Amino acid sequence: MLASFYERHFRGEAYLIAFVAVVGLLHPLLYWSVFSGDAEIHLVYARNLLRGHPLEFNLDQPNSGETSMGFMLIDALAMWVVGAAMTPLAVKIICLAGLYATAGVTFLVAGRIGLRRPWRELAALLTLWLPGSVYNGMSGTENAVFAAFACAYFYLALLFRWYDERQGPTLRQDAIAGLLAGALFWLRPEALPLLLILVTVRLAGAYWFGRRMVRELVQLGVLLGVFGAAILAYIAIFVHFSHELPYGAGQARRLMSSHLESAWIGKVPVNIKVLVRIAAYFSIVVPALAVVGWALFRNSSDRSERLTIIALAAAFFGFLAAYLFNVLPSFHFARYTIFIWPFGMLAAALGLQSVAQSHWPRRGLAMGMIATSSLGFVGVAIYELGLRRDVSRNADSLYSVQAAPERREANSAKLAQSLGLAVGARATLGLQEVDTRYELTDNFEVRSLDGITDSRLLRYLCDGWVDHDGYVIDTKIDYLLEFPSLDRARSVWSIADLAELAVGESVARPGVTYTKIRPRIVKVQRTVDRSSSRPGDACSISRTTELTSNQGTQ
Repeated sequence: MLASFYERHFRGEAYLIAFVAVVGLLHPLLYWSVFSGDAEIHLVYARNLLRGHPLEFNLDQPNSGETSMGFMLIDALAMWVVGAAMTPLAVKIICLAGLYATAGVTFLVAGRIGLRRPWRELAALLTLWLPGSVYNGMSGTENAVFAAFACAYFYLALLFRWYDERQGPTLRQDAIAGLLAGALFWLRPEALPLLLILVTVRLAGAYWFGRRMVRELVQLGVLLGVFGAAILAYIAIFVHFSHELPYGAGQARRLMSSHLESAWIGKVPVNIKVLVRIAAYFSIVVPALAVVGWALFRNSSDRSERLTIIALAAAFFGFLAAYLFNVLPSFHFARYTIFIWPFGMLAAALGLQSVAQSHWPRRGLAMGMIATSSLGFVGVAIYELGLRRDVSRNADSLYSVQAAPERREANSAKLAQSLGLAVGARATLGLQEVDTRYELTDNFEVRSLDGITDSRLLRYLCDGWVDHDGYVIDTKIDYLLEFPSLDRARSVWSIADLAELAVGESVARPGVTYTKIRPRIVKVQRTVDRSSSRPGDACSISRTTELTSNQGTQ
């Protein structure tokens, strides 16, 4: 009889869970050889830290390009222990562990919020089916590790009874929560809005439950005080060594997401890529929205359960809204949202479990809704998998990054020859993909044409375009090796237009002349010492002047 019961109720579920588990656990290995440019930027800062130059991208030039001092320290520790050549491999293992840990913690949270088999297992394992999250999680950056710890922090909040009507957290638990939130902030600044969302829901719940608000406010004051101390320590250390406030790279990414990926409705930039991704994963978003409505309006259910669901959904939809409207920088959106999709997955699983267990007049309608969500999720995941595989073919290779320290001298000599310079001669290069810094010797300085590792670019931001001419003049760039456009006003001149020049052709701009000396190299000749010496205000200099071109010599 027991065997028959198992056959009827659990055998199919076991096969399904096993299949989802095998695919999910193997999926990250598809991107084992991928190592992103931003991951190499962390390696640059880690290497320079070990050489006694903290928070310096180019030696003796501190800046705010490092977005995660916590992960920089992890990279530096790995580099010190296993050496530069093995550090990228160590980082990949850490990233893989972060993705698996995210799924594991999601499983633990699922059990705490009322998900049962198979929804509990599916909610956890399907976080490993999201190609955007898994590809970026395996890219060598801090985001997979942050996702694991962000989910673990929510699990800790549940263990500390933040949303429990019967009993709340102790003062000691709040102090511990503040300290751990501070550690989370050292990995990613998104820890700040995440904590504020979770604390806001907790405070609303305390009022709803009729708790003593004075005690609640005192305890939250302790939590936020400890958390604030960790933030102040981060800022103080960062400013001391970099002489700048942190997160200049985040401001640059916000600029790019606003200008390059958004449609402007009045003065509000709406990120189209984020909107498309939300629509594509309707299979997560729609059930999550449904369960939020249930938690808000079903008065007969347990209030602790409802508040937990509201906290889960507030984190998910709150961050989606912040990225959609570029409140947070959403350039590389899939990477920076690895940590929020488990929240959405849990909320969606709760919604679908409720549908599966409901006594609908027509059972087929409920099953149809589950089937539609399932097919929609799998279909989008398969489509995105193809896109990510195509992208991975053009990404930096783990093995080339491992070989970079050994090949650094040879790479630099080859580049010097291309520029017509003697080996070891100093030159300043302008690039968008500044990870090239890790592959070159220190005689080359690398300037960031999108501001990721040089927040000074933000000073040259005008209304809808960037005064790259002024940036090139003031940072003494000698050669441009890439020609990006950050301009929202696509009809005006941009350094992106330099890509169309023929070899030997020159373009004169106010204060600077560009000459293409090789198919992908433009030599810069400044005709003024400072951009302020150009006639007129920087942002009033004509951007529609016709190009003045002539044939020069190499």
